[in-house]
Amino acid sequence: RFHPSLEEFTNPTTLPAHIPPHFPAMKRAATSPIQRVTSPQLTINGAKRIKLTTENNSNVALSNDETATNGACSAIQCSYKFISWNVNGLKSLAGKDVLKNLLDSEKPDILCLQETKLQPSAEKKFQNLHDDYVVVLNSCTGKKGYSGTGVLIRKDLFEQTKPTVTKGWSLNGASTAADEEGRIMTIDLPHCYLCNTYVMNSGDKLQRLEERTTEWDPDMLAYLSALNEVKPVVWCGDLNCARTEIDLARPKTNKKTAGFTPQEREQFEKFFEAGFLDSYRELNPGKKDAYTYWSYRHKCREKNLGWRLDYFIISPELKERVKDSSILSNVLGSDHCPIRFEVNFSGEKAEESL
Repeated sequence: RFHPSLEEFTNPTTLPAHIPPHFPAMKRAATSPIQRVTSPQLTINGAKRIKLTTENNSNVALSNDETATNGACSAIQCSYKFISWNVNGLKSLAGKDVLKNLLDSEKPDILCLQETKLQPSAEKKFQNLHDDYVVVLNSCTGKKGYSGTGVLIRKDLFEQTKPTVTKGWSLNGASTAADEEGRIMTIDLPHCYLCNTYVMNSGDKLQRLEERTTEWDPDMLAYLSALNEVKPVVWCGDLNCARTEIDLARPKTNKKTAGFTPQEREQFEKFFEAGFLDSYRELNPGKKDAYTYWSYRHKCREKNLGWRLDYFIISPELKERVKDSSILSNVLGSDHCPIRFEVNFSGEKAEESL
């Protein structure tokens, strides 16, 4: 086994704000313009930006006006490729070649999965999905065959960085739907937090609309803004909301449908009002017919009658470091397709930036 246990790297009750002691951390490019957002439902312990000096590895808190350096990139990996995919059931997908082919062809540093639909007792059976990747799963504990997230981290990256993988967000000790349903995983990387999320669907009859818009969305924004006070955030996954009318094929007939109600769109827009960026739309501001989800009914994928529900949302200071944000619509195997994101933290900003 590559690692006998991942328990030492997984802590569901602590904000992943520390940086492992064996490598230096890159300072942030600038004071973050993200407005700190709080939520009455969610209490997050405060954290400072931390830099580990290369001389003595002592912790040094950064002041808000310190400028950026890129010396950390000489010691650790500074360019990442992330892929996010709602697989609509990992058990059925794992028995096919599509997952292995995706990992072999794209070679992502981290693959984030949503809607894995596994039971916690079955997770051990999926620890060897690929020889080159460490697998960490976060399954729903309250309902069989429901929700769940997972990450596959490239083994050499895992060995180099020993990232903390945090499950859920119950940082105040309270249990929430996000924790019980396995909807959130946060990976503490040297240069950023990667937050993998399967946002709840409001339901066919909008039975969870109020829960989503009055609890989930405010809590999520508070969580991301707290992480962003430490270092930049990359938030990915099936976020279950089409942001604008060009993000679904038939907007006029879906305004009362989960994923496009005025309430969901209003709450979703607050993330962008706070300063976060939709990386795909920054690169493709007016592109139409670009979707990541198609219903299995009525040959929707064949007709490209879809929705863009899957995103890479980023802190604004990452804007000029983005190399790619794209949709892999040719990859089959689920009612969603994967999306890809690449970011460069080296001294030179990405040539093909936003």
